[in-house]
Amino acid sequence: KQAKLLGYPAVTAVELGVAGGNGLLCLCKHREDIERELGIDVIIKGFDTGKGLPSTGDSRDLLYSWPPGSFEMDYAALEKRVAGRAEILLGDVAQTVREWTSPADAPLGAVMFDLDLYTSTREALLLLEKPNVLPRVWCYMDDICGDPGNAYSDSVGVRLAIKEFNTNAERPRLRDHLSQAYVFAGYAPEAWHSQVYVYHRLSHPDYDRCLSAGRHGLGLAR
Repeated sequence: KQAKLLGYPAVTAVELGVAGGNGLLCLCKHREDIERELGIDVIIKGFDTGKGLPSTGDSRDLLYSWPPGSFEMDYAALEKRVAGRAEILLGDVAQTVREWTSPADAPLGAVMFDLDLYTSTREALLLLEKPNVLPRVWCYMDDICGDPGNAYSDSVGVRLAIKEFNTNAERPRLRDHLSQAYVFAGYAPEAWHSQVYVYHRLSHPDYDRCLSAGRHGLGLAR
């Protein structure tokens, strides 16, 4: 809705950490629904090593939970399943994220972070620093809560990467930030709702542009 109200013909959605591909296929299904409902194109990109989790040697990567090689992808099989609906970009996320940019007419609007590790997530968060993004980018952050054995905290893993992103001295303090979203959708909350975040680019030239159709927020004619 945000992209459409800002006049864009398309929006880009990204999944980081594709593995078996169930999440990417889910995005493809949502893409069809959104395009039919709103009349806006959705470009889907998936980032993955293709070889499973890398070996980093960094204790902040929860090495006690995630052995190297976990979540290896069957690229050939998955490529056939998403052909024409999504593109998979293989390689070290630290490099692929830096090299990639969304099309000029399809700003980044949503990111699903499922990289498990602190180091990979830290690099992937650079996606939000790209020039071509919506004023508010919706993000799903996996691996910030869950089984007690994972011992998630703000000192390790994905939560540490988020914390550092928001306190980076090179970025405008108290301005652009990634924060947890509190979503009311009219039905009982589910566990994953607490993992929804929004990146607010307060420095975006369209950030303050009013898109509301009234007290119910971003309303579009159905």
